Amino acid sequence: MMNSLRIFTTGVLSLALVGAPVFPAIAVSDELRVRGADRDVLHEERTIRSSAASYRSDEILVKFKDAQKASRVTVPHGVSVEDFLGSFTHRGDVEYAEPNYIATAYAAPNDPYYSYQWHFDNASYGGIHMNNAWDVSQGAGVTVAIVDTGIAYEDYSIYLKAPDFSNTMFVPGYDFVSNDTHPNDENGHGTHVAGTVAEGTNNNSGVAGIAYQAALMPVRVLDGSGSGSYADVADGIMWAADNGAQVINLSLGGPTSSDTLRDAVAYAYNKGVTIVAASGNDNGVVGYPAAYDDYVIAVGATRFDEARAPYSNYGASLDIVAPGGDLNVDQNGDGYGDGVLQQTFSGSPRSFGYYFFQGTSMATPHVAGVAALVIANGNATSPVDVRTALQTTADDLGTAGRDDYFGHGLVNAPAALAYTSGGSGGDPTPNVNDPPVANAGPDVSVTDTDGNGLETVTLDGSASYDSDGSIVSYEWRTVSGTLLGTEALLTQSFSLGSSTITLTVTDNEGLSSSDSTDVMVSAVPPIVTIFSDSFEVSEWNGLWTEDSQNDWFRSSQRATQGSRSAEIDGTANNAALISQTIAMPQGKTTANISFDWYIESSLDSGEYVAMDVSVNGGSWTEKARILGNVDQENTWHAVNVQLSASSSVRIRFRGYMNSSNEDANVDNVVVIAQ
Repeated sequence: MMNSLRIFTTGVLSLALVGAPVFPAIAVSDELRVRGADRDVLHEERTIRSSAASYRSDEILVKFKDAQKASRVTVPHGVSVEDFLGSFTHRGDVEYAEPNYIATAYAAPNDPYYSYQWHFDNASYGGIHMNNAWDVSQGAGVTVAIVDTGIAYEDYSIYLKAPDFSNTMFVPGYDFVSNDTHPNDENGHGTHVAGTVAEGTNNNSGVAGIAYQAALMPVRVLDGSGSGSYADVADGIMWAADNGAQVINLSLGGPTSSDTLRDAVAYAYNKGVTIVAASGNDNGVVGYPAAYDDYVIAVGATRFDEARAPYSNYGASLDIVAPGGDLNVDQNGDGYGDGVLQQTFSGSPRSFGYYFFQGTSMATPHVAGVAALVIANGNATSPVDVRTALQTTADDLGTAGRDDYFGHGLVNAPAALAYTSGGSGGDPTPNVNDPPVANAGPDVSVTDTDGNGLETVTLDGSASYDSDGSIVSYEWRTVSGTLLGTEALLTQSFSLGSSTITLTVTDNEGLSSSDSTDVMVSAVPPIVTIFSDSFEVSEWNGLWTEDSQNDWFRSSQRATQGSRSAEIDGTANNAALISQTIAMPQGKTTANISFDWYIESSLDSGEYVAMDVSVNGGSWTEKARILGNVDQENTWHAVNVQLSASSSVRIRFRGYMNSSNEDANVDNVVVIAQ
């Protein structure tokens, strides 16, 4: 393996909102059209709830042990309720004593379509319990930046202000797409997102928003198609931080990490801004910027039944979930797919309706809105404290405790507002994901054995690993960037020469690293014939010698090359024909010996001809044998023997037979050095 440089992927030049091509699962459908009957759907829902901070100062409630119910007891003049309660603490005749709390009639918002906003509150589950939260905070004094496709926030040029924003406060924003001070929406996505955060509420119109007394800051970084560059997104984040945003909502994302994007969220975070971002909609790993754990609260999506939405991204970077909806089901039975409802437009920025959307884009503003409520309430204001308030009070879903599919759980607005520092656990530890380790395997050196200029090689990246997650993708690429394969094992044909191949692995949180290996394909060394004899010139031709039995001779009885061969017959007891010493050329280490031999049918069992070799002056080793009554007789057999030799080779043929009528032949002996 080459010395590897671990590279974390950076540098994607475009960014798409969650629900556009990068996060493709967002759908826009099921417009809730304004009809006369629809306006009669909502009736005032009155519930009696007590306020923990409000009770009568002139009396308390005391339950005596012999009484059927608590009695009202007047608090003496000049005595506090707390002190008076203390006087009953140790009395043996008292079962309990408590303040006489004040109960108030609490009404759900009178917005006519609020009953369709199951994601805010409902009688069963799925929502974030907004009815109880609004009695504590409405987000006054907090500015939330919507960094998105813009907002339909003003009547300007061809644009109109969305009617449900008539009571919503806006602060100046900026358009980084058109480079002007009118960040009007040309897509509809940003308007829908902004409505969830701070739509006008309790105004007898349309739908409700979470932090409806907060101010919205429109920052346009995505164009009418829902796409924008990382540079514009980064500029928008930093501009919002510099111009007073306390919360930034990022219902957008890309699949690739970027130093520019990371620096932007770090800049805003260090200026005290709480940053909330969508995890993504492709049922994969958390995208960017949500995956920047140190600075961003990453939000996943749930359905009405509090199950993870099937599109919602997950992993170690996920912090919290919120309702994002699922338009494929109607679990609440209201006749519409269970999306998130807000006012926006589709097509013309002058014609508005009420649309159900789904996606982590829709979940994210729920969390941003609750963050604004918490900051306005004052129980948490710094990014660390806001994160702690949201995460430690979330409704735990899935596996007990934090898990990769629900994070810390479903955001709970009133519980977050009740959070006090030191009361519900400590500061959350940001989820830090370690990158994977790529291992492209050792360098490979092969020879083009068939001489066609190509050789097939298998590269093995299976030794790559991820210490805190899993590897979800493999990419093998050439130096020029050509993709060769996407599996751990790559089988590929390589041409002559050296090729550097880089393996990039990506883990389930989107971090990547790379390692390279070199593949060297060498040409077949030129063939050099260092010995050749077909016994045509003269007997032994100075190339062979016999032992003392002298049973070999040059014969014209049969041959495969020319008309002559070496023959043995008669009474032979391993009678030998021995070659001269055959020198190996410098740099050649392989000898290929080929020859033909023949035995007549007259050879008996146990009779044979054998071929031996001696390498580098060493002892003899038998390499081949042809046996009478075993191997096919009366025919030529071609034999090839390959061996390693660095300096020299000798060849010996031996015959064993007991009659002059028993013959065997050897012909066409060739030694090639490679």
